[in-house]
Amino acid sequence: MRTLLHTALILLFLSTIACPSAEEFDPTKPIGTVKGVASWLGEIPVMAPMELYDQMVVQKVRAGKPLLGERIIVSPDRTFANLVVYVSKGFERFSYEKMSLPAARLENRGMQFVPHVLAMHSGQHLQFVNYEPIAFNWHGVPWENPEWNYSILEPGPCKYRPKLDKPDLGIIMTNDVHGWMRAYACVFAHPFFAVTKEDGQFELHLPPGDYEISFWHERMTPPGKTSRKGYWIDLPSPIHVSVTANETTELNCVVKDASYVEPPASRVEFDPAAPMGTVKGVATFLGEIPEVPPIAPPYAGNANDLALSRQGMPPLRSEEFVVNQDRRVANVVVYVSKGHERFTFDKFKLPPAASISKGLQFVPHVLAMKTGQQVQIVNQDPLMINWHLQAAKNEIWNLAVDGNSTRSLEKLVFDKFELGMRIQCDIYGWMRGCLCVFDHPFFAVTKEDGTFELHLPPGEFEISFWHEGDNRMLPAPQRVLVSADKVTNIECMLKNKEEK
Repeated sequence: MRTLLHTALILLFLSTIACPSAEEFDPTKPIGTVKGVASWLGEIPVMAPMELYDQMVVQKVRAGKPLLGERIIVSPDRTFANLVVYVSKGFERFSYEKMSLPAARLENRGMQFVPHVLAMHSGQHLQFVNYEPIAFNWHGVPWENPEWNYSILEPGPCKYRPKLDKPDLGIIMTNDVHGWMRAYACVFAHPFFAVTKEDGQFELHLPPGDYEISFWHERMTPPGKTSRKGYWIDLPSPIHVSVTANETTELNCVVKDASYVEPPASRVEFDPAAPMGTVKGVATFLGEIPEVPPIAPPYAGNANDLALSRQGMPPLRSEEFVVNQDRRVANVVVYVSKGHERFTFDKFKLPPAASISKGLQFVPHVLAMKTGQQVQIVNQDPLMINWHLQAAKNEIWNLAVDGNSTRSLEKLVFDKFELGMRIQCDIYGWMRGCLCVFDHPFFAVTKEDGTFELHLPPGEFEISFWHEGDNRMLPAPQRVLVSADKVTNIECMLKNKEEK
């Protein structure tokens, strides 16, 4: 017993040496200011009106006024909104136990979450206030804090106020009834954060000292987390600043469209007949293979339609994460992310890409295609199916096709690079697929055996990966040097987020 007590005292003593007590943060002491403007480099995206499929909302709440998407907000002056600017290093020398902040506030105005992005301090409550007479739900999906899902039945403050105790980047908050409603929350272990306004401005008030300033946006990949599909952007790298009391440090930052490329001095037309090299590999999975139960249609009528369309076919299962018993992963998109810029592809044409409904299932589940390539919609089922595409940079469309018929969409082409566009059937809600569009032909989608193959001109390229699921599983981009008539093998191992 004395030995255990002695050991405990030694450990306690050592811990006090290794981890000296942090100074309590005092907001009344002199501080310095870090301020700046976030600007955008790339084509200014169009804020297209979202499809509000609930006519009660359209007429009663919004009075026919359109609701614009908020994923990427860039002003005509190229200022960038909804960028979270925060201290990532340097805050550790303070403790914040005595800080008491009022509840952060999220509102529903016009069936739209306001603000779209909010930042808060760990330990704060989150108060939701409803200003509309329509019932819905408020569903929060954090990474590190407990999930919540509350029914909102009438106007006024929600009686449930979740307390978010752990730092958490990119909490998604949705309304499952009205799917266009979405907002994000970032929780920090300190109060040194800001969210840019439509004019791109931000301001941080910090005690004197050295800090690292980092950035977060809903369309980027948070450190160790995932960006959940869609419009990709490149944020500036973390920036080190020295703060002096009563002085202001200017810190402007540039956010880039991930597809933006500085035009090279000269580009050559890609010639597919010229000698090529091959990059190939197999996508494998490290971790426990998830069980995928058969899909159960929610309504009897849906079940009858499913049985009719899948006669002689195996049970329908989700394809969001397909791993075989050999740990090989299907539906991973492998593509060139750098190195293609030295070519033009104006004369390079590909045959139409086909999206097929077969057995009330979109085939292929993940379709990859080139800008300018036509789309052919093929319905092999005896029932009417609709293809509803949700996009951030390309045109949104919703097309119904009669049973056992084909439609060639000569006028419907995609002219912008975009990853992870969602294809959904509104009639049979389990029917989902993804569409990725590239501004070059150097891409592939892994098959059921996990294999992929790219045919590339000689030179240096960066190979990247995309999957509709948790992008934390994906490997980092890889640099490869391609030689004509030679094969380069690369590794593509997806890891469960718990695996080291």
